[in-house]
Amino acid sequence: MNKEFIRKLAREPRKLFRLDSLGALVSLVFLLLIAEFFLDWIGMPRFILISLSAVSSCLFSYSLICFLILKKNYAVHIRLISIANSCYCLLTFSLLVNFFPLLPVIGIIYFSMEIIVICALIHIEWSVQRLVSKTN
Repeated sequence: MNKEFIRKLAREPRKLFRLDSLGALVSLVFLLLIAEFFLDWIGMPRFILISLSAVSSCLFSYSLICFLILKKNYAVHIRLISIANSCYCLLTFSLLVNFFPLLPVIGIIYFSMEIIVICALIHIEWSVQRLVSKTN
């Protein structure tokens, strides 16, 4: 990962919360669109997609509130959102494994890409959190 990008986010940690909230919002919108219009293409049961969208909604809300309100103690909240993202990622992976026989290729690709993107974000969050912790 680009070290300068990490350092920049560590200097302005609120931007990390904005990035995280936008990512959760994109996941939320995609999951709802898939549940409503593309269910057969993805293959994941509708109630699972709605459940994942509820989790994405919570992650979006938390990150947005942190972005809008936090003025200090960034490291604790970055750690919390990275743990929450890790749990979401593990949940998505376990659902991918569990429903693998039902999923068409495009469903497997969609959920695999979501996991990869979230893992990259988690790596960024942990890296920023370590730097922010050192400066506080």
